[in-house]
Amino acid sequence: MKIIVLLTFLLDQWCKCWINSNLQIGEKKELFRGKLIITNMKNKGMAMGVLANRRCFVILSSIFALYNIFRLWAKTSGCEKIGLSFMAGGGISNVYDRFTKAEVTDYMYFKSKYPAPVFNFADLFALMGFLIVLLSRLFVSKKNG
Repeated sequence: MKIIVLLTFLLDQWCKCWINSNLQIGEKKELFRGKLIITNMKNKGMAMGVLANRRCFVILSSIFALYNIFRLWAKTSGCEKIGLSFMAGGGISNVYDRFTKAEVTDYMYFKSKYPAPVFNFADLFALMGFLIVLLSRLFVSKKNG
């Protein structure tokens, strides 16, 4: 499962490096007939810029979340451990950016008639991991209940 954490971190960091090297801040490229937009946005806060002026709080709360993910990771197995691994890899990648650059590079969103949040693979992996854990717990709860 450690390989999932490492690969998740490396993929997101590689994408952020590529985006920062190839797109100016705010520049956009359309993919898949304009459905997926690749851009270069900077986020000093959490999701959608929440708490942008509270860097210390954002870093500490992210570290606290990672601590709890790893605490649970040590007590689980199977699908739940896989989900927690994705969450950890995504979380570590964004925390790394907050420490080293004081901001996170967000780089993709889906075109919509409504305002769409810009996110990165770290966010996507964290969400995917959360869903894996949730479904695993629901499935196991039904199976054992």
